[in-house]
Amino acid sequence: MYVLPSKVGRLALAAVWFAASSIFASAYADQVESRLDNLQIAQHYAGRTVYLRWQGVDFTLIFSEDGRLDGKSDVVSDSGRWWTDDDKMCRQWRRWHENRVVCHPVVAKGKLHLWHEPDGSIVTVRNTPG
Repeated sequence: MYVLPSKVGRLALAAVWFAASSIFASAYADQVESRLDNLQIAQHYAGRTVYLRWQGVDFTLIFSEDGRLDGKSDVVSDSGRWWTDDDKMCRQWRRWHENRVVCHPVVAKGKLHLWHEPDGSIVTVRNTPG
């Protein structure tokens, strides 16, 4: 014969279910990808510093609110400008990328952003070093 749990037992079961579903939702959220639009890109990057690894080198990029862009690593540095267009981030460096304009979608995946570069590569961008 099945006995219904007491009110305390039902509350305990609900708490376990809530904790398990929260853990699953958190793990799932880190796997969901969503492409950012112009406004989301601007809101996330303007006035921020981000960190990335490209071709085995760690870089720090500083996105000023006025569109200036500074990048540096232990061995090289450059400056340029950034903006958004057609739901893509665009950058133009003074020296890097041969001074070409490079535009690419930005995809949020959990706490990371993925830059889908025109050459097919994907650069992972973090808000914290390491």
